[in-house]
Amino acid sequence: MRKFNSHSIPIRLNLLFAIVILLFMAIIGRLLYMQVLNKDFYEAKLASASQTRVTTSSARGQIYDATGKPLVENTLKQVVSFTRNNKMTAAELKETAKKLLTYVNVTSPELTDRQIADYYLADQEIYKKTVEALPSDKRLDSDGNRLSEATLYNNAVESIDVSQLNYTDEQKKEIYLFSQLNAVGNFATGTISTDALDDTQVALVASASKELPGISISTSWDRKVLDTSLSSIVGSVSSEKSGLPAEEVDAYLKKGYSLNDRVGTSYLEKQYEDVLQGKRSVKEIHLDKHGNMESVENVEEGSKGNNIKLTIDLAFQNSVDDLLKSYFNSELGNGGAKYSEGVYAVALNPKPVQFWRCQVSSMMSNPGN
Repeated sequence: MRKFNSHSIPIRLNLLFAIVILLFMAIIGRLLYMQVLNKDFYEAKLASASQTRVTTSSARGQIYDATGKPLVENTLKQVVSFTRNNKMTAAELKETAKKLLTYVNVTSPELTDRQIADYYLADQEIYKKTVEALPSDKRLDSDGNRLSEATLYNNAVESIDVSQLNYTDEQKKEIYLFSQLNAVGNFATGTISTDALDDTQVALVASASKELPGISISTSWDRKVLDTSLSSIVGSVSSEKSGLPAEEVDAYLKKGYSLNDRVGTSYLEKQYEDVLQGKRSVKEIHLDKHGNMESVENVEEGSKGNNIKLTIDLAFQNSVDDLLKSYFNSELGNGGAKYSEGVYAVALNPKPVQFWRCQVSSMMSNPGN
């Protein structure tokens, strides 16, 4: 019979205790590193995970002539806006779009294939079946692991033949609303494009907040260039739908703009974008441990953009225009400007500053025939 060595038990226990003590020391050392030596880093990381910032643009500044006459105006209007929380699913957005259409009008919406496919896949059962029907190389990687959800979704979208989805005109209107709701980021607020709202529609949408989660009525603006002799140099502003110009997206994002911000795209509106653009309001949203919104804090109040005043006087501009037309028409009449491409004039006022920085008092063009 084999004899049991009782002397080995204390040695094994001591070894076990030593291992446990070493493990505890490692844990304590790690806690010391996280909570004392690297406290600021982990506190910042915790804060970024439990809060998010949302910015909202403000109204644009005005443009005036030298005497204070407006060259543009912001026309206020009542619009449907949507604030999205981080728990809303595509199916819920689809239902909200369907209900919203009973309150507002949408005329002849233009849809892309991607918008139609997104609407189709908003139904979880349809999405699941579509993914299951994908070829294996569109579902699994080379090691047989399931592809990321984003990759799977894009593959599902590509597999859909939109021409086979025979949606009615009414359903296409729902798709148009759904695509706009779906484009709004978590905790962000976006304007939903519809036909102009009348007073009855405004009242009905405002009173249906329980039935339409996230939907409300807000005030927006349209930029209108007034009909003056300077309208050709004022320029234009992008719509909320088009947002930032594609070729300048990165530059604007670095300045703190959002993708759907409205910016100047030509002439004075673009040249003085930094002046005319309003100050954005910033809200900080705090989340609880489950990711639900706990509180909202106003970090920065927004404000209307600054106005600019030109050195050009509209009255003087018009008189120069009349003078140019008179002389040019006279020359055309006697054959002296038969082959002319037009007449152009710039009037400068060198008195206020140095010549090379003189004020422009008028700039006109009268193209030939």
